[in-house]
Amino acid sequence: MPGSLAVWQRQGRFYGALAFLFKMRYLEGQDLLHRYLLAASIALLAGAILLAVYRRVQDVRIGGLAIFAILFYDFYFTNIMALLVYPEKWPYLEGFLPHPLHSITGMTHFMGFFAMMLAVSGAATLFFFFRWPDSRLSKQSSDYKFMKYHGLGMLLAGALLLPPIVIWDLYTLPRYTFSVGVLALAAFILLAAFILALAASHFLFSPETLRQRFISLAALLVLLMMGMATARDLLLQANSVADSAGVLLANAEAGRELWIARRQALYPPAGEADVESGRQVYRQRCIACHEMDRKKMGPPLKDAILKYNGDAAALAAFIRNPVKVDPAYPAMPNPGLTEWQIKGVVNYLLAPAEAKE
Repeated sequence: MPGSLAVWQRQGRFYGALAFLFKMRYLEGQDLLHRYLLAASIALLAGAILLAVYRRVQDVRIGGLAIFAILFYDFYFTNIMALLVYPEKWPYLEGFLPHPLHSITGMTHFMGFFAMMLAVSGAATLFFFFRWPDSRLSKQSSDYKFMKYHGLGMLLAGALLLPPIVIWDLYTLPRYTFSVGVLALAAFILLAAFILALAASHFLFSPETLRQRFISLAALLVLLMMGMATARDLLLQANSVADSAGVLLANAEAGRELWIARRQALYPPAGEADVESGRQVYRQRCIACHEMDRKKMGPPLKDAILKYNGDAAALAAFIRNPVKVDPAYPAMPNPGLTEWQIKGVVNYLLAPAEAKE
């Protein structure tokens, strides 16, 4: 159980929480990054040390402390994950722990994680002790019945706990986070939990009929449930920050235009945007990815220019706002050229071959 918790926490929740901390630090202006990372690191480090000690001394008290530290670590991060769907709360976060640590949303996420871990642990117990060839128990083993009931019981408990938690979570989530994808993923989780609960309850009361196919199906469904739960969380987070992301993109475009205008004001062109000035811009800004006669990061320019058939306005529009045209090449990034530079490059590219020499 502790091992399953640690693996899931490190691989599933840790990166999502770091994404939240990054957004909060660099997009919202909060300075709590080091505090949250410190609190999480202390809990995780304590749990890892206690687990290592428990494996040596096999003391139940130390094992209990290890589980407590790891659960606290997960409780901490599930609350941070819950905060991802409430960006309006980010500016009000204060202190060593997230503000809504004891809110119903954080508790719901934590209980959902706990129910998922019960199902994962049950499926893993059945798979590794009754399906995996290297560790399969024989019927003569003294642990055979205990591990079978143990695995089926945890699988059934997790499958029964998940549906009310998922439904309550959907009921309490902000409406702006909803989408067809969120509802579809929640429906899949509920369907998988129903199938697991039905099958586990049958085999729990008739353990002598336990089938290898059911064990494989249970392991597969649990893994799919974990993936769908993670995808659902990510989709909820994306929906919750969609408006903020749109504002940031709009601000970024406005900032870029302002930067170009200031640069043009500071460094006005010294002359007309003729072929020679375009040649200089091409050699400084374009030749790293484009050459006339051979492929580089982009196609040969002599072939690409032919498609415009001398249309200077169309070529200038593409340089100003590039779009992906040829699937064989990566999309061209915006070079950030001034209008004077764009005009010079267009004149150079559309000039006769002898004028380019």
